[in-house]
Amino acid sequence: MNNYRLRAGDLVRYQGQPCPVVRVTDSSAVLALAQPVRQFQTIFGATVRFTPRANLVHISPNSEIPILNR
Repeated sequence: MNNYRLRAGDLVRYQGQPCPVVRVTDSSAVLALAQPVRQFQTIFGATVRFTPRANLVHISPNSEIPILNR
């Protein structure tokens, strides 16, 4: 068995930020890539901030990326 095989629940570093592994199958691993908080001002002058949902990224389950929590 490959030492780099990802498992669901792992925390990995992808594109410079920590991302949880959501699901792993034989063909792919799904990572939740967090999006930055967006802030804008309405026409009435109120500042609104919201956090968009995480993007799901599919990578190989055998990718040699840094695993942070194992």
